[in-house]
Amino acid sequence: MHFINNDNHGSFPKIEINNTSTTLFAKIGENTKPWLHWNEVPKNIESGKGHSKFKMIVYNNDGIANRTFEISYTIHYGQANTAPKAYIKASYLYRDKRPSKILEEHFTLIP
Repeated sequence: MHFINNDNHGSFPKIEINNTSTTLFAKIGENTKPWLHWNEVPKNIESGKGHSKFKMIVYNNDGIANRTFEISYTIHYGQANTAPKAYIKASYLYRDKRPSKILEEHFTLIP
């Protein structure tokens, strides 16, 4: 599944989730390129009431920051014209004097 950010100026333009891995894309200059990759996919955490919700929490640590990504998506069923939606909450704890930050972004499935 390929999801595109609802905000054209968001930090993460796209997410790709396949059978075994998840890739988060970033804008580098004018180009959208793969940034982080995990050999993990969101797991089903809730089913019923007309939808299934999938979620995972992954981490990325480097010399700049400790990053935590909460990635989730919801698939609705039995409801016409309801495309799957995805959400990312990214928490950055910088190693230098910059303040911590939290980004929240919403995505829609690319048909």
